[in-house]
Amino acid sequence: PRSGEDGQSITLPVPGPIEGVQADGAPGDPISEAEHLDGVGVVVAGAGIGGSALATVLAQAGLSVLVLEKETEYRDRVRGEWLAPWGVVESKRLGLYETLLAAGGHHLSEHRTYHDSLDAARTPLNTVDLRGLLPEVPGPLCLGHPTMCRILSEAAGAAGAKLLRGAAGIELGAPERGRRELRFEHAGSTHTV
Repeated sequence: PRSGEDGQSITLPVPGPIEGVQADGAPGDPISEAEHLDGVGVVVAGAGIGGSALATVLAQAGLSVLVLEKETEYRDRVRGEWLAPWGVVESKRLGLYETLLAAGGHHLSEHRTYHDSLDAARTPLNTVDLRGLLPEVPGPLCLGHPTMCRILSEAAGAAGAKLLRGAAGIELGAPERGRRELRFEHAGSTHTV
């Protein structure tokens, strides 16, 4: 259980798969004058794999979530190309596993090391069976980093989180009466939450 905005205990549900999630890669719409940020209960800094998964679960639990991402599009980087088996277990628990599979995710069953000093044939010295690391997981889940980030940020939006890409100048103020003020820039304007 976690403490909600009113100080009462809340229990995060085990959500189901996110239906109809598609990655469009578009930046968040600018915040209009009429849009109020006063009701934001949680601000997540970063709409990568972790931040977007967190935002999805919190929004599904009924919290008002604002996600601030500095990048306007997800760049291809050599990282986050696979979820470790324990991450696969968590993605299933959070209801995000099927969404990642539908986006092209696939499991890696073995790791083979290639080196001049090793025989190229499959041997116990150069091959690790990844299917046995956790009994209920067929190995790490592979999906390109930009795709995984886009899919999970789209899932956060589908769950009700507000995603703003291109956010800059994020400043967290000192605690005052149990709360903190957060300032950031987006689409040429400064906003306070």
